[in-house]
Amino acid sequence: MTERLVLIAIAGGTLMATSLAESRFPVEHQETVRRTLRVPNATTTALEVSNVNGAITVTSVGGDTVELVADRKFRARTDADLDTARRVLGLDLTNGPGGVLVCGDASFRCRCDEQTQRRGRWDDLPYRVETRLELRVPRGMAIRACTVNGRIDSTDLRAAARLTTVNGRVEASFQERPAAASSFRTVNGDVVVSFPSSLAADLRLKTLNGGLFTDFETTVLPAVPAVGERRNGKFVYRSDRSAHVRVGGGGPEFEFETVNGDVRVLKR
Repeated sequence: MTERLVLIAIAGGTLMATSLAESRFPVEHQETVRRTLRVPNATTTALEVSNVNGAITVTSVGGDTVELVADRKFRARTDADLDTARRVLGLDLTNGPGGVLVCGDASFRCRCDEQTQRRGRWDDLPYRVETRLELRVPRGMAIRACTVNGRIDSTDLRAAARLTTVNGRVEASFQERPAAASSFRTVNGDVVVSFPSSLAADLRLKTLNGGLFTDFETTVLPAVPAVGERRNGKFVYRSDRSAHVRVGGGGPEFEFETVNGDVRVLKR
């Protein structure tokens, strides 16, 4: 069975907002880009996939080649703006010292750690792009994937994963116990992750507006003390809903975090 990691990113907003956006950008263009990259040392190479608006599908298969198919839809105010968008909003597939990097929008630094710096960048531009990325990658590669607006779905994972979005649900299902630390984060949405019943790990679960749930028998681990600050002569302590627990004999640490939503750690 192949490993399959699916990330779906759908630009948010109401129907009215969508209609206004389409009226602002009447010029459209669609294209499909196909690229391949050989990775001789796939099991020791990491893959990082970063996108802004659009779906990402990563499937782990045999071989030593990364295959990319990108379906891109551009919207612009004028034909000249469209030409600029196609030139500026590039698509990158590169292999460097840090591993294989796939950028759905290469007009900006597209490492996942730099995604937060994108805020506000689109507001004044006379064009938009939505990119759907489909990748087939060698089995055994470590995977990190992120998006800004959209849902993340992952299934049949066997190795560590780091999945991050801002607006959307994060859902993952592991076929085997991951042997290394993993994280699952969103701001607006639920985090739902399933593991085999043989799971042994330390779990950090956190939400601000929501609940924390798990099917596993757990042992409570020491919590990090709250940090206080003085306001108007009084100490104020910030609180949230968080838990630090151990499953089985413990193991790698997995983090599950949302601001507005539930966290659920389930048995497969």
